[in-house]
Amino acid sequence: MSKNMYVLSLVILVALTSAAVLWRFPDYFEYGNSRVIEPWGDGYQAYHAYLYHIKNDTTYSHYAGMNYPFGDHVIPGNCQPLLSNAVKFLGLEHYALGIMHFSMLVSILLAAVFLWLIFMRLGLPGWVSVAAAIGIAFLSPQIHRMSTHYGLAHPEVVPVVFYLLLRWEEREDWRWALGLGLSIFIFAQIHFYFFAIMAFTITGYMGIRWLWRRDWKRLLRYALHYGLAVLLPFVFFSWWMNAGDPVNDRSGLPWGFFNYRAYPGGLLYSPFEPHWKWLGEHMLKLRHFDFEARNYIGLTAIAGLVLLVVALAKRRFDTVMPAEQPVDRRQWMIYTLVASAAILIFAFGVPFIIPGLEGLLNHTGPIRQFRSIGRFAWVFYYAVNIAAITAIYRVWGKKPLMMALPLAVLLFEAHAFAWDKDLRLDPIEEYEPGKRFTDLKEVNFAAYQSILPIPYFNLGSDQFWWDISGLVAQKSETISIQTGLPLSGSHLTRTSRSQTLKQLQLVTEPYRLPAILSDFPNKKPLLMAWDTIRHADFGQDFRHLLDGALLLYEKKEFRLYELPLESFQERINRKIASIQSSMSGDALSARDGWLLSDSTARFVYRSFDDKPSDHPYSGAGGFKGIMNELSTLYDGPLPGDSAQAYVFSAWMYIDGDLNTRSDMEIQLYNPTSGEVRQSARSQVKDKVKVFDTNGWALIEWPVRAEQPGSAIRWTFLNKDLGKNELLLDELLIRPAGLDVYKQLEKGVWWNDRYYTVDSRR
Repeated sequence: MSKNMYVLSLVILVALTSAAVLWRFPDYFEYGNSRVIEPWGDGYQAYHAYLYHIKNDTTYSHYAGMNYPFGDHVIPGNCQPLLSNAVKFLGLEHYALGIMHFSMLVSILLAAVFLWLIFMRLGLPGWVSVAAAIGIAFLSPQIHRMSTHYGLAHPEVVPVVFYLLLRWEEREDWRWALGLGLSIFIFAQIHFYFFAIMAFTITGYMGIRWLWRRDWKRLLRYALHYGLAVLLPFVFFSWWMNAGDPVNDRSGLPWGFFNYRAYPGGLLYSPFEPHWKWLGEHMLKLRHFDFEARNYIGLTAIAGLVLLVVALAKRRFDTVMPAEQPVDRRQWMIYTLVASAAILIFAFGVPFIIPGLEGLLNHTGPIRQFRSIGRFAWVFYYAVNIAAITAIYRVWGKKPLMMALPLAVLLFEAHAFAWDKDLRLDPIEEYEPGKRFTDLKEVNFAAYQSILPIPYFNLGSDQFWWDISGLVAQKSETISIQTGLPLSGSHLTRTSRSQTLKQLQLVTEPYRLPAILSDFPNKKPLLMAWDTIRHADFGQDFRHLLDGALLLYEKKEFRLYELPLESFQERINRKIASIQSSMSGDALSARDGWLLSDSTARFVYRSFDDKPSDHPYSGAGGFKGIMNELSTLYDGPLPGDSAQAYVFSAWMYIDGDLNTRSDMEIQLYNPTSGEVRQSARSQVKDKVKVFDTNGWALIEWPVRAEQPGSAIRWTFLNKDLGKNELLLDELLIRPAGLDVYKQLEKGVWWNDRYYTVDSRR
């Protein structure tokens, strides 16, 4: 192809892709700097991280907008530091929202350009390369990431790596290897999953190439080029993310690896295509996959894959390879396909999903940190589409009408997929001039040190999942962006366990003075953002925080309160005073040193003081078990004969990685036959009621006994924690509604809670 025709083909590609982007996203060109794609949940948190870092953070490495007063590094903070720091450095904060939106639109164009470059180097004609590049770019599973995961909505990443590997295959020049390293450096600062995806791709490609060719004599050259491509950026990010970072208790095994994976069906059919929808409704029972498993490769890729398999079976693989090209380009396609297939197997979860091999994951080092492994299937999506188009062209290339058919199918499916998702921009009331939170005369935001959202949310530690509910996240995050006030809530990833425990203690039942108060840099009050509608969903969980709070602003279901720091101790004092008042009255009945609100009720209490323990919660001893062995905390009769609700409570030491993800089961069984009549299962994280400052927490679990005369068995198990110690203490089983009191030497005891004199300091 002549240079003029080459340039003309590129111009046509850019013009058609730009027109398609404008057609698909017209409102981005009108409202791109004033509206958002997703005003709720994960999507709006991504806006908060990006905008807060640009407008309010004082450094380029630290994100202080959430998890106050600790914040986090900009990489796990999801701040898209390459983009946000560039906007911050250039002083373009007034255009930050539009720049973020247009970065995603430009990424579609870049994906098409790099795919076109690959096809042109493989010898495909311009018209085929243009059509295929546009179709693959718009059918990319990453397009739908624009609905919530903006950092992942960059479909150019894998095509860039493939193109640079192709150039490196043509000429093993260190500059192409350095280009690969630079691409990792760039895209990992948009979303860190790209580091893993790109590193896997480069490692797989170079590894397959070396094994295929047995290049023993060039091993040093491989090592040097691999070092430039992968190890150099790895060293940089290891230094940048760990230097000066005091957090050393992030979870080593985040949840989701076995859940957020790819499935063959997710590659072979799509609920967003009209033909698959019709088949699913009328002929086939198609499984619905979650977000991470939707990696549809398209009918054209499936057809091309069949061609490749048939050619391989007939030992005529060269007939579907770009044989007219130099050997290195044929080999590039082979290595790319094999490497992407190996990565796809990993995306399926193999070998870890094989029964009996789950434990291998614990020995994979940093790999286990990437819990959404379905995303690794993106590598196969691009590899198989490139190979499929090339194979089809080799078979039908001399018949333009025949070649046009698979391209038309690809473009049709790309249109259906990209246009199916609602990606329109939505307005937010408080973004409009005159309606911003900073326009409120009722609130002096400078008088507060942080925002406390209620219902409270805290996500990212992998120890607890206190999810976002209702409008409070959007409103509080908007206040945060506009005023610079950080949030005491957390919607991050891989956050500190100890910091999370402190945050949760701040909002739960008054018990001990929250340890986090000593971490606050000043004595300013908190600004409590309150959703009156969603708060009702949590019953009385947060109601105590209104005690001592001052109402500042109210509009419909949203309120703002001033919450003085002194109110936390005052609520504890009032709680103790209320307990002491009840104990001094005549309403309670005495029995064996206990005071009961019902003289006829029975309960079970075990102090475990007879069991030696180096780390009891209270008293001289405590219950000890082994995490990966079934531990029975109690096995005996119910404290009552009637069918009624009971509250099972015990203290557990939870300040250890994954301790709160221990499985619990309560079985109610026939004491004569042993037959299980009823069972309830939960994890510790879902039943924690009270946090102490010493790493212990109170589990409180209401369970209704449906049949009288049952015995009960309460067990604990955590297969992920091996021989680690399980520490429990102070078991209490009581009928729901029964209050149990006891006078202590230095305080009072109520329903398994210990209020000492120290609690009132």
